[in-house]
This record gives sequence, structure tokens and C-alpha cells, in this order.
Amino acid sequence: MLRRTFKNRKRRVAAASGTLALCAALAFAAWLVDGQGPGRGQVGQLQAIVVEAGATAADSECFPGELCAATFTITNPNSQALEITSVADIPGDPFNFISGSCAALSVPGTAVSPPIALPPGGPHAITIPDVFALAADAETGCQGAEFTKNVNVSAQTP
Repeated sequence: MLRRTFKNRKRRVAAASGTLALCAALAFAAWLVDGQGPGRGQVGQLQAIVVEAGATAADSECFPGELCAATFTITNPNSQALEITSVADIPGDPFNFISGSCAALSVPGTAVSPPIALPPGGPHAITIPDVFALAADAETGCQGAEFTKNVNVSAQTP
């Protein structure tokens, strides 16, 4: 009798193990399929930044033989942050004097290094160093002259 119980028990354990193995195999059985076709995307376009004259600041004063900063109010209409990388003269565009006058001013053009961060939105008050130059032989009458000058401000994605 003991032998018969042991055989039945072995059968039950074997049957249970077989059932578990079959369930496990069924649980991991999966059908796989692939497909191919076109995906669609679009490359964004940057909009031009809006550059206006900023407020006059003490650190933007020119002295003979030196480069001086320019102050701007710049709006970045893009959703992406940009970096200001250079400022260049617009040939043929004159200096506009708010007060006084000075023929010894120029825009030598400058690479902005390191680039200046320009977050989205604005307007942002930005001072860019070394934009204007005052000749070493500038006449005394240049003292106190306040001016604006259209320049090309270049920006790029970081």
C-alpha cells in the first residue's frame, strides 16, 4: 500500500510539474511582427531676433583709442535659447547722434567670446563689449556725444 501511495504521489508531482511547465511555455509564447513605412518629422525654423538700442550705461562710455560696449534691448521670439556670437557694422548706415557729434567713431566688428546667452522671450537688456571704437585722435568735441548705430547682431543655437 505504501508503494502504491508513493507511486501516486510521484505521478501527481510529475503531473503538476508538467502542467506548470506547459503554463509557463504558454505564458511566454508571443507572436512577433514587424512593419515598415515612412515616419514624418519637421525641422524647425528660427525667427529673426529683434534688436533695439538699450539704455546708456556708464560701462559703455568710449574714450580715445579704446573700444567700448554697446547696450541693446533684444527680444528672442523663438522657443529655443540662442547665443549671441558676433556684432558687425552695416556698411553705409550712419551713426545717429542724440546729442553732440563725433566723426571718429567706428564699428570694427567683433566676435562675442564667450557667446552671450539669449533666453527665449524678452525684451532682454544686453551689453556687448567692444562694439564701438573711438579713434585715438578723436577731437575734443566728441566728449559727451550720445549716439545710436544700426549693427548686425548674430545669434545661433547653442
